Amino acid sequence: MSYYGLRDTLDGNVLHIKDNFGAHGCYLLNVSGDNQIRNVVLALLREVISQLNIPKDKLFLVGTSKGGTTSIAYGLMLGFGNIVVGEPQIKIGDFLYSEGWENAEYFKSVSYVMLGRINESDKTLLNSKFEEIIAQYGSRFRGKFEIMTGVKTLYLDNHIKYFTNYAKKYGISEDFITISIIDIDKHNDIVDPFLKRLDQISSHD
Repeated sequence: MSYYGLRDTLDGNVLHIKDNFGAHGCYLLNVSGDNQIRNVVLALLREVISQLNIPKDKLFLVGTSKGGTTSIAYGLMLGFGNIVVGEPQIKIGDFLYSEGWENAEYFKSVSYVMLGRINESDKTLLNSKFEEIIAQYGSRFRGKFEIMTGVKTLYLDNHIKYFTNYAKKYGISEDFITISIIDIDKHNDIVDPFLKRLDQISSHD
């Protein structure tokens, strides 16, 4: 939702998908425990790719934070593409039910939309969502991942290492993955280096 303006700055066709289920979205992965939303989003992506005749190596799925998680997930489901993301959540349950979640409307809202309830016992279930996707689609993925993350933000330890572990476990070559360590202090600081990276890619391609 933060990058609608990319349509005016990038040299390419931009499809902006807004995750607007509930107040704060659902990663476009589950609504009330049902994952049929994935079929709708995949159909949209495939139609746009077909209509614009986009070569597989010229497709980019991009986003930060929740949008980064979604970009990775749909790249895996498509089976191809260049995925460029900043600080995605891989352990969704750990993120939504982190310390202080009881007083955070954002976390409760996302959990409620995804599962239809708010219950800390769902942490394990939510944590499994990403692994299920990479387990099902990872071995046939033929694209590239570029993940930007900081160390001080704890995303490297709390999320990104799980992505690399899952990738190895489920057959994604290390050659497909680039992890860029960015010197940032807070999670939201990823935005500027992420936008600069997209500008570099757009100018180069």
